[in-house]
Amino acid sequence: MGSSSSYVSKAGLLGAELAPALPPSAAEPSAETAARADGRAYEAYRFAGLADFLAEIGPLGPARPQTPFQTAAWLGPFYASLVPAMKLEPVLIGVRETASGQLAMLLPLVKRRRAGFSTIELADLDVCDYAFPLLGPAAPTTPVEAAGAWRAALGCLPAADLVRLDRLLTAAGETPNPLLIAGARPSRAIRNATALPDSWDAYLASCSKRVRKDIRQKTRAILRDDGATFRVVTEAGEAVGMVEQLDRLQRARLEEIGLPFRLDRAPYSTFYREAVRLGVTDGTLLIALLENQEEVVAAAMLLLAPGTGTLVRLSHAAGSWSRRSPSVVLAGCVIKWLIESGYRTLDFGNGRYAYKQRFGCELLPLYTVEEPLTMKGRLLASAMAGGRALRSAPMARALECRLRRGKAKPAGEGD
Repeated sequence: MGSSSSYVSKAGLLGAELAPALPPSAAEPSAETAARADGRAYEAYRFAGLADFLAEIGPLGPARPQTPFQTAAWLGPFYASLVPAMKLEPVLIGVRETASGQLAMLLPLVKRRRAGFSTIELADLDVCDYAFPLLGPAAPTTPVEAAGAWRAALGCLPAADLVRLDRLLTAAGETPNPLLIAGARPSRAIRNATALPDSWDAYLASCSKRVRKDIRQKTRAILRDDGATFRVVTEAGEAVGMVEQLDRLQRARLEEIGLPFRLDRAPYSTFYREAVRLGVTDGTLLIALLENQEEVVAAAMLLLAPGTGTLVRLSHAAGSWSRRSPSVVLAGCVIKWLIESGYRTLDFGNGRYAYKQRFGCELLPLYTVEEPLTMKGRLLASAMAGGRALRSAPMARALECRLRRGKAKPAGEGD
């Protein structure tokens, strides 16, 4: 695997640095939009079917700037399983340079209708931790080009009240996100990631003394004393079967601490099984296990991109095993496997959970872009801004922190 890291330790490039403010007329451009951008014109088009959209992803190659949530193996099941079940409309957009016809970017979107409003959003539905456009060879490289490509994309969207793109990365590797136009604001979501060193010993040395001791003691107790083993599942059929084990562990564990669980029910169960089948086949996903004899005591789902491993699901057995924290041991084994396999970024996805910081992850900002397209959209955006202001009030933040502490997951418990 490649060793180039997509970890960015600072926000770096903010929306105002990437693109100037769009003119008011950009909210309702014509359907056939060709937006001139610093000598280059961009035009947008909408894919009639999912197969054609996915076919455009492959030629971009594995070295393109990317996240593990915008691969064909992840997006295919997303649109085939989740979108129709949630009664959403797929909105699959391409933007190309007019003169050359070369692809600039692909945008996997959905249209949602709720409470009398219609919004255009990124492919998310709580199974995608963050987003970055799929960039082609003609991708915008200047603020003016980014604004032009964005205007072209807006002109190709179906009728809606508001465009809301949430959980946007500032950059993928060294490539800034051209969607972070002026007006981008911090998202409530946060990313957890850290750079990995060249060896497991160096990683342990980077941890606090308490965490280092905890990992070593629990690993020794479970792997050496109990005789448990760590294993990576590389065969697609077996990996799909292990999703049921992961579901079982997560349901039992979350019920034990009084939290709901729905990922083992349709349409999520259908989505995850197909995503695992496709991802293990093309090398963008793996299932990792901690087994004691024939019992699975901890399981994890990991998405792989060049240089980066993203832990998206992690859980362990309830009952007596829970007190021994096998998830901590499994997470350590996964990190060691990533280091030895040449990966240089550990990503724990989003979520403000203390155990992710104990593994060395840094809290990194994600961003939101909102573009009202109608008067109703402006009203909706204003109402959402008012809600954010209320939540940011000191008393509201204090209450949220108290509630979060009350429902916080124990160390080692995954999403």
